[in-house]
Formats: sequence, structure tokens, C-alpha cells
Amino acid sequence: MLCLPLSAFAADSLYVKGNKIFYGNREVMLQGVAVGDPLIAREGRPLSDYQLIADDWNANVVRISVHPGTWRDYGRKKVIDMLRRDVQAALAAHMFVIICWQAIGVPDVYTQPAPDGFQRDLYDTNFDLAKDFWKEISMEFGQDGRIMFELWNEPVWPVQADGSQVQPKWKELKPRWETLIGLVRFYSDNLVIVTSNGWGYNLQSVRNAPMEDSNTAYAWHIYAGTDGNDPGAWERNLDGLQDIKPVLVTEWGFEPDVKTDKAYGTAKGFGYLFADRFIRDKHLHYTAWCWHSDWTPRMWSADWKSPTSFGNFIKGILWRVDKKTLVRP
Repeated sequence: MLCLPLSAFAADSLYVKGNKIFYGNREVMLQGVAVGDPLIAREGRPLSDYQLIADDWNANVVRISVHPGTWRDYGRKKVIDMLRRDVQAALAAHMFVIICWQAIGVPDVYTQPAPDGFQRDLYDTNFDLAKDFWKEISMEFGQDGRIMFELWNEPVWPVQADGSQVQPKWKELKPRWETLIGLVRFYSDNLVIVTSNGWGYNLQSVRNAPMEDSNTAYAWHIYAGTDGNDPGAWERNLDGLQDIKPVLVTEWGFEPDVKTDKAYGTAKGFGYLFADRFIRDKHLHYTAWCWHSDWTPRMWSADWKSPTSFGNFIKGILWRVDKKTLVRP
């Protein structure tokens, strides 16, 4: 694997140094929101959303996802054209960007079925499809060091007949990520993000065998109700990785208004507990999910006219950082 010297990074590029992320010679804490897939989550939404996210919500990063089914069915040109439009708008608003491959499952082993209303293989885990995507994306966006590449959204195995779930092991996933990183590195030095077991929640064992690539950070996903909202269990699954490598919570949230939602929870029972004891105290970067009026946990009302209670919570968390001290590109 390529270990890039710090001198290789331009002053306008993000790079990993120990367990921190730097932009030029300044340490960066990334905080923002995930906006979903430009083709199926942002239909009809104006590009002015990005200026609103930056100025009114005080974010310095957005996470933009592309579903494998979108890439496969809409075609490279249309996806890249839409992605370029949104990425440029985010950069123009002085925010960093994460581009994420929104696959759910294990490469070439299992694909998590999509929710009702979407094609069932929206999260297609065909590894050749992932390689094709990252080749094209690293060629298109890989010379702009303000952009990060999240190589795989959530690895997960199917539920077994007895209700148990076998988790993909880090040692099984790591070679796949090495392949994708090697492909990206042929075209780009940009910061890459990888994750591990159980929808990106179980990071145990990663710290004992991290990626050799020097410009790699790690994603962690967590929602209300995870392990009964037990911070001790969250701690075990984070496994101290943040002490040696940067950790970005690229999805987290709670749905306070719909009790049947799998992420049902409250600010008191989950939101502040996680924001205070993990994001703040452990210095984790984050993009909360989701800047949407329907995809839950949703930050906007159905008519997009006002934030939900969850949206207002996230906006408040984002404003914990003084705008004057927030590093922006």
C-alpha cells in the first residue's frame, strides 16, 4: 500500500496525521450533514441548500451518496453530471465534501434489500461495479483535495434462520478495501474512508490491523436504540480507534416523531448522550443523517418549510462551534 509523505499533500488538501485530519497546516474538525443521493434523494431541491447548510446551519462538510443501483441504471454520465453539480455547489459554499458509495452488504456475498418503493438491488454489492465507480470518481474528482472518498457505506450479513446475524470480519473486509484504495491511488492522493462490521457500527479489531495507506480515516455509524442506548456498548464497538486514527461518524441520528421507525429515539435518551460523550468528548468528526423530508431520521418537514425537532437538534449541535474558528476550504 502507498504511504504518502506529508510533503506530498498540497496546502488545499485534506490529509491524515496520526488521529487527526489537517487542511494545509491547520487541524480540521469536520461537522455537517448527509444529503443523500443527488438523483433519488434531491429531486427538485435547489443548489442553494448547500449555502444554507454552510451559513445557517454552520456546517463545514456534506456527505453526498451514490447508490450502486443509481450508478448501474442511470449510467455514468448522468450520475457524474449530477454529482459534479452538487459537489461544485458544496465547494462554492466553502464546505468539504464526502462522496460515498452507498452499498449495503458484503462485496459479492450479500446485498441488503432496499426499502419498499425502490428497486430491491439498490444497494448492489457487486464488487466490479464498485471498482468501476471508484475508477471513474477518482479520475473525475481525485485532483481536488477538498473531496474525500467513503469507499463502502455499510458492510452487513443477512439475518440467519434463527434470528442471529453473522458479521463480516475485518480481516475478510480489509483486502477488499485495499483493492479499492489501490485503484483510487492510481489516480488520486485524496483522503479515503473505510469501515467495518455491522452496518459500520462494530469497529472492533480495526485498531490492531489498520489500513497501511497513510491517508485513510474510518467511518462509524450509529442510531438511536443501538445496543439499547448503552454507552458502554458503544464504547466497546468503537474500540478506541479514535485514539490512533481519525473517526468520522458519517451517519447518526434519531427519529423522535415516528415510534415505529427503527431509529426511534429522543434528544434526551440518545441525541445529547451521543453528542456529548462521543462526538464532543472523543473528538469525532460527523455528518448527521439525513437532510431530507422523508428519509429518516429526517431533518425537514414534509413540505420542506421548517426543520423537524431532530433537524433543530442537529442545527443546535452544529452551532456549538464558533463560526469564526471552523476551518473551511
